[in-house]
Amino acid sequence: MPVMAVIPAIVGSFFYGVIFSVGLLAIYLLRGAPGSTGMEILIVPVFTTVATTAGTAAALISLSLPRASFPRSDSFVLLVLAAVALQTATSLVSFQLYQTSPHQMLLHAMALSGPFEWRAGAFNWNWVYTLPLTFGICSPWFRGRFDG
Repeated sequence: MPVMAVIPAIVGSFFYGVIFSVGLLAIYLLRGAPGSTGMEILIVPVFTTVATTAGTAAALISLSLPRASFPRSDSFVLLVLAAVALQTATSLVSFQLYQTSPHQMLLHAMALSGPFEWRAGAFNWNWVYTLPLTFGICSPWFRGRFDG
């Protein structure tokens, strides 16, 4: 996958996060939202950052493992596992940086971009919505669209 394919992957990830988070916010607000505080709007930038970070990780893995680099590098499962590993590493580094400056919302959102909730030591269920994005970017169809 050439470098130019990273740009549509990152832009698409951004728009995926925006559409998904605005949809969640609309569902929340249409339900009546008893006891809402106004902080619910923060779901849009947080989920957009999570989706963009996860999509960027998947795009970098798809870019760095070209088809002919080593045997079985076309394996969809290998690409997805490598993307999840990069998302996990990114979220851990962001979480560690967030500990030094706890008022940085961007670092907090990036810390949520992996499969673990580092503060609670549990699985991050919000990460699951980025799996279709990771699957799409690592898919043979997406990689084949940008081969020369």
